[in-house]
Amino acid sequence: MKNKLCLAIGILLVMMLIVMPKISALGISPGATTMQFEPGLEKNVTLDVINSEGKEMQVLLVVEGKLREYITLDTDSLNFSQNEKRKSFTYTLKLPGSLSPGKYITDIIAIESAESKKGGTVVGVSLSVVSKLEVYSPYPDKYAEIDLEIIEAPQNETIRFFAPVINRGQKEISNAKVTIDIYSKDKKIGSVESEQVSLKALERKELILSWLADAPQGKYKAIAKLEYDGQTAEIEKEFNVGEMVLDIVYIYVKDFQLGGIAQFNILLDNKWDSELKGVYFNMLVYNKEGGVLAEFKSPTKESLPTGRTEMSSYWDTEKVKAGSYDAKLELRYGDRKTERNLELTVEENEIIIKGIAGYAVVKGEGGYITKKTFAIIIVVLLLIIGILLFVIKVIVKKKSEKVKKGGKGVEIVKT
Repeated sequence: MKNKLCLAIGILLVMMLIVMPKISALGISPGATTMQFEPGLEKNVTLDVINSEGKEMQVLLVVEGKLREYITLDTDSLNFSQNEKRKSFTYTLKLPGSLSPGKYITDIIAIESAESKKGGTVVGVSLSVVSKLEVYSPYPDKYAEIDLEIIEAPQNETIRFFAPVINRGQKEISNAKVTIDIYSKDKKIGSVESEQVSLKALERKELILSWLADAPQGKYKAIAKLEYDGQTAEIEKEFNVGEMVLDIVYIYVKDFQLGGIAQFNILLDNKWDSELKGVYFNMLVYNKEGGVLAEFKSPTKESLPTGRTEMSSYWDTEKVKAGSYDAKLELRYGDRKTERNLELTVEENEIIIKGIAGYAVVKGEGGYITKKTFAIIIVVLLLIIGILLFVIKVIVKKKSEKVKKGGKGVEIVKT
């Protein structure tokens, strides 16, 4: 009986280890570097490659993108021995005398190579991570860009539109406002307008607009028009009125120490009546100037079942200072995208997450546990205890029956 009980507990422990989240073996920090163009600018940027599992491997370094010809790596590979957690490399950016106005994105890619046992020939790739370099070449006059994030809602509730506006020019914009027209197919059914704002050169502001969705459930289109000092910019996006297919229940970070790797956990609720395909989330963290301080993405779930599922992604905070940061969570599934604006307050041993809809604020050092989560944990523990007691009862009963049969001349089998 003792051996069978140990076996049951062992199986339970193995199952718990299987479902525990695991950190990807490879990471890179920072996830993004943003800078403004200056003629002839020369700058060294140091990146850290993170071997979180401490395994022996070779990492290849590659540059791809618009500014590739202006970037030089100080090495083309890094070799990790067992238990080496982190290695650094530097790339040098030497910009030309001029660039056309606009945004230039270049990827610095770290690739874990899969080597054959004969001679170390590279035969494949098992994992890669990217640090982005974004260089903005400003426009000489006034030039504004607009983006649009839509927070969907059920019928007869408020839909919110978040319109980030950035002045990419070198001159101040005196008056800027956003108008959003809502269409059902080709028929305009509503319109909302923002307040007027001014934008200094290279400044970013976010305008928030609301619309009461007093329309039938279905798909709609929003056309956002930015008018500024006699010029215009426009963007359009589709959205749904009705029950959201994939809902964000809460986000939390626990057991955090500044300078370490923060694990962001997001609980999703698939309210649709079938599986969703290609689900992942991406987190953008902005610095004080509105540039991208960090970007990190979760692994993709090829199939997300109906009900609640937790996903994770990781942020290396080694070079991050304590303070408040604006952030954006992008949740993608199928051909759809849900976005949430967040505020991250980073402290020595906690990250406080504030969301536009009050998504979970969870501290480190164990974190907060909601009543619902606590109830689920209790139910699971009681279920496990019940199963173990049932197994013990069956084993004891069988042993008792064998003992009784032994008294009638039947051989007693020892357990």
